[in-house]
Amino acid sequence: FVLVLECVADVANRYGIYRTAEALGIMEVWVVLPPKLRVSKGALNSVSKKAQQWLTIRNFSSTSDCVQAANEGGYAIWVTHLHAQAEALVP
Repeated sequence: FVLVLECVADVANRYGIYRTAEALGIMEVWVVLPPKLRVSKGALNSVSKKAQQWLTIRNFSSTSDCVQAANEGGYAIWVTHLHAQAEALVP
């Protein structure tokens, strides 16, 4: 199981996701980085509680590269998209 984050521009949110993933036992996170992202790691360690040190994090420069790696790894791809016209899959 791999968690993939695509273009999460707010770095504090991404580090919070790392902390949550680690707490849930998701140990591999792939990240499609947004363009021109600058990270100050020292300032963010309080957000993540350094959870990223326990995770395997793989960065990709494009979504297509990430999808290709998932296909090559034999992963099934499940996608969510928050959109104004999105429909719930459960009643």
